Amino acid sequence: MFAYSQIDWERLATVSGLRRRGLRLAPGQQPAGCYERSAGRPRQVLLYWVHEAASAKALTEAQRQALERAREGWRRWLTCESCGGKIEPGRRRRRLRLCWVCEEAQRVRQQQQEIRA
Repeated sequence: MFAYSQIDWERLATVSGLRRRGLRLAPGQQPAGCYERSAGRPRQVLLYWVHEAASAKALTEAQRQALERAREGWRRWLTCESCGGKIEPGRRRRRLRLCWVCEEAQRVRQQQQEIRA
């Protein structure tokens, strides 16, 4: 087990860290060790030697197109339906898909309609 402060991130990586470098686990590659994660639920995170990892496979054309469609969907999800501005991170879970300014404007319009009625 490694102490987090003593991990050499140039030589060791997690599985997601390998992916970010364009690598994947080699067939039969065993963990080099682990460290204890303290944030959230405590758990052990496995570490692998970077020099033992294999190069990631290139994406097929169908996979590349599917990835681009997913990214486009995510961009639409992060964009305000009313003004096209960026939705703040704290508001992304809301179903309205409106930025703060447009949501406030909608609330004011509803109050004005109630007053007129």
